[in-house]
Amino acid sequence: MPVPFLKMSSKFFIGGILILGAMTIVIGQVAEVPTAKVTVKVLDEAGNPIPDAVVGFGFIEARPAWGTAKGEAVNVTTDKTGMATGSGHSDGLFGCGVQKDGYYDGWPSTIEFKDVVLGKWQPWNKVYPVVLRKIVNPIPMYAKKVSAKIPAMNQSVGFDLSVGDWVKPFGKGTTSDFILNMSKVQNGPKDFNEKLIITFTHNGDGIQVAQKTSKQDQGGSILNFPRNAPQEGYIDNWATTISYVSGSYKEERSNGIGYFFRVRTIKTNKGEIQSSDYGKISEDIDFFETGTSHPGISFTYYFNPTGTTNLEFDKSKNLLTNLDDLEQVHNP
Repeated sequence: MPVPFLKMSSKFFIGGILILGAMTIVIGQVAEVPTAKVTVKVLDEAGNPIPDAVVGFGFIEARPAWGTAKGEAVNVTTDKTGMATGSGHSDGLFGCGVQKDGYYDGWPSTIEFKDVVLGKWQPWNKVYPVVLRKIVNPIPMYAKKVSAKIPAMNQSVGFDLSVGDWVKPFGKGTTSDFILNMSKVQNGPKDFNEKLIITFTHNGDGIQVAQKTSKQDQGGSILNFPRNAPQEGYIDNWATTISYVSGSYKEERSNGIGYFFRVRTIKTNKGEIQSSDYGKISEDIDFFETGTSHPGISFTYYFNPTGTTNLEFDKSKNLLTNLDDLEQVHNP
């Protein structure tokens, strides 16, 4: 069985491989690659150990002057205490992933080797916890990676989540779930400010930042959102700006893991919510081709049309069909 995947946590990547600090010990004319040893402790969300999970360790030697890089893939099954240990030769390149039937894939938090002592990377055999999140109730949803030019500046444009397109006359959509308005102040080719405002159609619709809930030392999961959207805390007006002034580029970021949203809300005569639909936007809403006459935005959304708060997406049952490869959503 191959290494499940290599999930990295650092600012430095080369070809998808993390550089943790390459080092080779030279003894005479023979270069010996140091050995790394790491232990992973796999737990469920209640803190109980998970036995029989497969931990894939990837130990990689840097590319030599001639030839290709060498790699050691070590797959270890956790024992009854949830522990698995792997070791291999490494120039400081390392990856690790955890898989278990019935759970979402996970990985440890940042693993850093600081130096080498007697041919061993330090810290030697440090224990890293990984909390695996159970697969509970994945459901079909409308999910799409959107990368689109704003069709009209300085005016409201609707976006239909169940169609995945702008509302007519700019696209095939018929329901304005999001109403976007992009404006720009241009003082010169390298001096501009762009502002995106998102509003909503119905009283009770809105958006809110989704904050990270897992602890950093619990590792990561491909399901990084809560399984259910909150029922309170939505605001009906959200704005972000991007600017470029005198060579200085600045973009507002949410500092969260993304956003929850609520749309298609229907209220009773007493102002109570009778029905509404929920969804999430993973990561941030990004700009591209800024400073042009028609800049664009990109975001990934998941829309549950059933009226429940469930946001656990069954990626095999996307309600949007005929998406191209760049529009497909592969995470839950």
